[in-house]
Amino acid sequence: MFNNLKRKRIIKYLTLSEPDSLFKGLSRKVISSFKWAVSNCKAYRKILEEKGILAGSVRTLDDFKQKVPVIDKNNFFAAFPFMELTGEKNFKKIRYIMTSSGFSGKFAYGVEFRNNEKRSGFFVDTALDLFFKTSRRKTFLINCTPMGVHINTSLPLAETSVRSDMVLALLAKVSPCYEQTIIIGDPYFLKKAVEEGTQAGIGWKNLNVSLVLGQDWFPESLRSYLSSLMEIDPDRDTERLIIATMGLTELGLNVFHESPETIKIRRYAQANNDLHTKLFGAESKASGFLFHYYPMRFFIEESQQGALIFTTLSKSASIPLIRYASGDCGKQISYSKVEELLNTFHISHLRPFLKLPLTTITGRLGNYLRIKDEIIHPEDLKLGLFENFEIASRITGHFVLHAENDRPVINIQLKPSVSPDRLINNAIQDALAKYTCTQLKIKILPYLEYPYGMELNYEKKFSNIL
Repeated sequence: MFNNLKRKRIIKYLTLSEPDSLFKGLSRKVISSFKWAVSNCKAYRKILEEKGILAGSVRTLDDFKQKVPVIDKNNFFAAFPFMELTGEKNFKKIRYIMTSSGFSGKFAYGVEFRNNEKRSGFFVDTALDLFFKTSRRKTFLINCTPMGVHINTSLPLAETSVRSDMVLALLAKVSPCYEQTIIIGDPYFLKKAVEEGTQAGIGWKNLNVSLVLGQDWFPESLRSYLSSLMEIDPDRDTERLIIATMGLTELGLNVFHESPETIKIRRYAQANNDLHTKLFGAESKASGFLFHYYPMRFFIEESQQGALIFTTLSKSASIPLIRYASGDCGKQISYSKVEELLNTFHISHLRPFLKLPLTTITGRLGNYLRIKDEIIHPEDLKLGLFENFEIASRITGHFVLHAENDRPVINIQLKPSVSPDRLINNAIQDALAKYTCTQLKIKILPYLEYPYGMELNYEKKFSNIL
């Protein structure tokens, strides 16, 4: 009961506050977090010593931005012993240790202390209550994220990892006992699960099933495809959602998330080039994510290359991260700027009910293929592949793009039951021609002949670029 009342107060605060008030005292919090990291993290002290930076010289936010070095996986997680990252005192408090996906070839680590377990669970419960009204609806949660990724929640929870047969068994047997079911997982694994569930006769609408997609970037065309299978109207539905969240192992499982309004804004931008360019830039034809973030949890900056830089503001952070570059490309957008854009395009009814600031995520830094004067973004190819639902139904969603004699080549994995033929090859050629100037050489590979990442199958993110 107490937690329900607390959640209601927080939701009221986030929806009724003046947007600028959420940044109150930001400079003081940033400097305080920096000093706390210096005092509590031996690895971070060594970084400052190597750079010749005196912690006492960082007094203002301008000092912080100008003097404090940017860190990343290579010069932080890979460079120091684990004990120096957490500190000996904190080491004794550890409850969970998680690793990142290994997407970059290097691993980062997320640590949760025993005394933070309830706090992180409360945050997850609040976020779910925001969009799915879980405090009023009997809710069943299925966690399909890969092995080792645990979700703290007070809701009834099943953790299946990437076993679609287990997911379908739970939907058939357990979900009818609840008013709604929320499934959390990787977009391409959930594509598999939804397709298999549809074939098995799962009543997505009757069971009131929603999806929370994380771990990888996905285009609006994939949301449209999944919506068509699950009988969801993504432009009108408010009860059932397919919603994206973004976490970083080293920062937390829910750093960013969408809202019903930001989903609709992204979909509108995908169909309106002017709004797309204003929000996401002109580099890619695929609209990026438009996410909310919590300025009381993170201070976010943008690098000159357009990548996001994070500073944790909580002194309960297990491994303090100060000016940490994640490799994700995006930009911050204030709530008032979003309001201004919505008014300009006469869609002010899409104003987000959460007064939180926003950020875009358009992809990974350097994750593209350059062929002569053309840059090919894998995000654009994802958009094209899922726009044609017939193509979408025959592929896993995994592909790899590389250059061969100055020509782009895309290797696409078919589903296990599908064989390559000329019709699908021509359909894919036509679908992708909208998003590249240079003609792609398309290689359509049967499921077991696809050579990239089969040994981990849905358990690890892989680069779409060789």
